[in-house]
Amino acid sequence: MRGNKTCTLLLAMAGCLATEAQVITFEETPAPQVGVWDAWESSPFRTGRLAGNCRVVDNPYPDASNPSARVLGCQRSLHGSNLYGARVTLPPEMQFELAPKEQYLHVRIHKPVAGRCLLMVLGKHTGEGWSHQSGDVVQSTRLAMNEAVPGEWTDVVFSMKGAGGIRAHSLVIVFDCESPHRLDAPFVAYMDDIRLGVASPQAGVAAPQASRGAKADAGQGDGMVLVTNSQRNGEVLLADGRPFNAGYRHPQGKPLRVKGVGEQGFTCTAIIVHHGPGRTLSTTFGQAAFQPDGTLVIPGDLLTGDVLIEGVMTERK
Repeated sequence: MRGNKTCTLLLAMAGCLATEAQVITFEETPAPQVGVWDAWESSPFRTGRLAGNCRVVDNPYPDASNPSARVLGCQRSLHGSNLYGARVTLPPEMQFELAPKEQYLHVRIHKPVAGRCLLMVLGKHTGEGWSHQSGDVVQSTRLAMNEAVPGEWTDVVFSMKGAGGIRAHSLVIVFDCESPHRLDAPFVAYMDDIRLGVASPQAGVAAPQASRGAKADAGQGDGMVLVTNSQRNGEVLLADGRPFNAGYRHPQGKPLRVKGVGEQGFTCTAIIVHHGPGRTLSTTFGQAAFQPDGTLVIPGDLLTGDVLIEGVMTERK
């Protein structure tokens, strides 16, 4: 059993440093409250027709990279959407502020099939006038920065940030952000060691070759940059309609054509490109910059380091 198994996850309010103590190991007593959650409002898991299968279990795949005795297991249901996943409710003492500064969350994931992973942070505004807001509002939605390797424990890294003054109540780990229609049967994924950390996958933990040694603030050293996108009420896709796969890489300095596609009832009204050192710079492109077919050509001079593309989805009136 690993040492220092504490349950002091995410005591990092804005400005606090992440340490090894800030981790949920699923060996705490009592165990964290867990369940399933789906962003699709008509999902049978939201209406109460189905309960889902998610609980803390013995680690079925202990190895050198994760010898933990207990992990979180969750079944990928065929009745959930592509935004269906395992929900971990944070006790009051473990809740944290979703600040404008980029933060990074690490989760060890073991699953049998390939597919993108995504993190949703549920919470509410803490300011005056927001007392009516539910704690189940999605405040941040980000695809993982690297892939979960099928059949291996992988340190999967998610970026997250918010407007500030937002208290995170729960984390939803979408371990299969793909259409369930491609599956013939459900499968079970396992998760462990949820912690704040730096942008790169933890050393010594399996990750795809394209992501190993990746630097968060600069090009990859091979003329390629890592491009990820943010999803909420829609998604930014490649111009030909293909999604950004986890770990998508694009030639440095070469323009990139994308298209924002809103979910039913929403339309893309702007695209924000987060770029520069630590992705601290943001360039916003309104609809006036879109091509007649709705695509946007992101200039090559913005693609000189790791980039996050965020679609602004506005509800149609």
